[in-house]
Amino acid sequence: MRGLLIAALLAALVLGIAGCGEEAEEEKVDLSKPEGTVEAFLKVVQDKDQESLKGLVIDPQYVDVLWPLIDEKGLTISGGYVLEEGLFGTTVTFENARYTENNMSYDLELTLSEDRGKWLISGYMTVLAGDETTDTGRIEEPEEDLGAAALEYLKANYSDEVKAISDKYAGDDFGGDVQYYIRFVDGKFDRINSVATGHGDDRAYNNEAFRAELDKLVETFEVDSPGEVDVFWVVEFPM
Repeated sequence: MRGLLIAALLAALVLGIAGCGEEAEEEKVDLSKPEGTVEAFLKVVQDKDQESLKGLVIDPQYVDVLWPLIDEKGLTISGGYVLEEGLFGTTVTFENARYTENNMSYDLELTLSEDRGKWLISGYMTVLAGDETTDTGRIEEPEEDLGAAALEYLKANYSDEVKAISDKYAGDDFGGDVQYYIRFVDGKFDRINSVATGHGDDRAYNNEAFRAELDKLVETFEVDSPGEVDVFWVVEFPM
């Protein structure tokens, strides 16, 4: 009888150790490389795991933005992804990362930054699906040179107007940055390709009244550049 009891206890102990090992392996997430963070985010989307998402962001505010895309707007990710060095960190471009809002489809991109040995989500960008700039065949000048000249023109001619709007909202609950990717055709505003934020502070970006005024101002912009020009324009607040 004693031998049977010892055998039973050993069996229970082995099962307990095996169970703990499986749980530890399941919870282990390697964020020491960007690839590990991306794979962890893919699992969050697949499992709809809000709790795990909290451990992947550099600022808790990003959960408030990204979780509704997963839980309410049907974000699905398939295919591969590409990692590239960007202005504010490592950009993650998915082959297919799409969600729907107001009967419109959008693609999601992420930005990762290293923070105390971990790669975390530090920015995001949403782009209207299928909204791509077409090739016009023009070869007058390199597009990047036109974009740089146009960006300097914006800074020189519109900073005061932007500051006048931002001053109306300045205070404890206003800050961060708004990043516009704007298209111009022959010097005239054509459209806003996308709007994003970065650095973990998105109070200005999420202020609907401020964004409405800023968007309206952006639509009046002109640049001193010929042809089709795309400009990545970042404004940090308070100015």
